[in-house]
Amino acid sequence: MTLLDTFQSVRKLRDNGASEPLAEAIVEVAQDAAEAATDDLATKSDLKSEVAEVKSDIAQLRAENRAALAELKSEIFRAMWFFGIGIITVNLTAIGIATGIIIAVN
Repeated sequence: MTLLDTFQSVRKLRDNGASEPLAEAIVEVAQDAAEAATDDLATKSDLKSEVAEVKSDIAQLRAENRAALAELKSEIFRAMWFFGIGIITVNLTAIGIATGIIIAVN
């Protein structure tokens, strides 16, 4: 990746009193430093790839959450069903006991 117009930079340095070898050396050092500073920068392609990966991860997590929620709803429904049966059993037992007591008293 060219970040610096080397020809123009050498010319400016020469026009301001630098010798040709010195101007070329300064521009080369500047070019190397600029390239080293930008080696780890992400490109648009890199970013698009990362965004696609994150979107895929999010979609997978949503699917897993939906499955977990469906399972949780099923467990809650099952627990409520057994709780309801327990309440009915307790009430029927209480009614049976109360009926037995009433019959025994009369």
